[in-house]
Amino acid sequence: MGRAVTGPTDINVRRIIRQLENTKILVFKEIASILKGARRSRPEANLAHLDRIVKDGDVVVVPGKLLGNGALEHKNVTIGALAWSESVAEKAKAAGAKLLSLPQLLEQYPSGSNIRLVK
Repeated sequence: MGRAVTGPTDINVRRIIRQLENTKILVFKEIASILKGARRSRPEANLAHLDRIVKDGDVVVVPGKLLGNGALEHKNVTIGALAWSESVAEKAKAAGAKLLSLPQLLEQYPSGSNIRLVK
C-alpha cells in the first residue's frame, strides 16, 4: 500500500504555509488554509478580474496563480500571489502596480490590515 499524501508536496508551498500559520492574523491563516487544499481548488484570477474589483492603493492577495488575461488600469495597487505568469509581470510593471510573493507580502504587511483576499 502506498502512503496517502496529505497537503501540498512542494516544499516551498509547505514552507509558506508554516510562515502564514505562525502569525496570529486571520487573513494569513485563511490564505494558509486555502493553500493546504488541492492545487486544482486554489483560486486563479485574471488581471481583468482584478481590475474590476480593486481601487487605487489597494492591497490584494490571490492565494493561487495570477493570469495575464486583460489589463490593469489602476496604479498603486499591490498584488500578492503564490505564482503569476510572465505577461502579468510585464503588464503590472507597465501599470505601476507592485507584485509580491506571499513571503514578501507577509514581510511588508505583518499586521494584515487592509489586505483583500481574492477567492
